[in-house]
Amino acid sequence: MKHMNPNFSVLLCLCKPQSAAHSCCVIDTDAIGPERKAQHAAARLRTHQYCDIATLAWDVKLEGLVREACPLALAVEWSGEVDPEVVRWQAEVVTTPTIHHKS
Repeated sequence: MKHMNPNFSVLLCLCKPQSAAHSCCVIDTDAIGPERKAQHAAARLRTHQYCDIATLAWDVKLEGLVREACPLALAVEWSGEVDPEVVRWQAEVVTTPTIHHKS
């Protein structure tokens, strides 16, 4: 296995939530108005960051980083009717070949 580029490691650490309780990918379904909108925007941004990290890591053959970023990119189930662009990002991650190899 190749060593992970330190720049990608730092990027993943900066994007990765420290715990589920502090995850920006969590959307409180009881929240309304501006609070819900802010949570939705943060989760959308976080999903986009993870998808980008997975894609970039795949491009430079960092399989370990791809394996770390993919589950994070797919952590939130998005609606194709509400957020079709986010669903497309996730579809691109799912079709990354390394996700289907080895467990």
